[in-house]
Amino acid sequence: MIIDEVETNVEALRVNHPVSYKTHIAGGYYEFITSGFNCVDIRKFYVPYGQTDPKPTRRGIALRLASGLKLRRSSTPSTTSFPHSEPPYRVSTMKIT
Repeated sequence: MIIDEVETNVEALRVNHPVSYKTHIAGGYYEFITSGFNCVDIRKFYVPYGQTDPKPTRRGIALRLASGLKLRRSSTPSTTSFPHSEPPYRVSTMKIT
């Protein structure tokens, strides 16, 4: 499960282990955890015409490690669609209660 993988990588980052984690969420959105940055980055990507490597957009959020884990533990999952995504893209997101 993605949440377990994220928590494992966040804990590794906290004890200064090298981390390079990337997972596709849906609709061009990816989640990153990388050594050197004490945050969980959720960002929209696009592929420029004629290229194959995805490029990041400015649309996204970087959560500090404590905030990201607190948000995941204190929230309940609900199904909603990302804004600006095509209708078939639906993902499980966190609803803050």
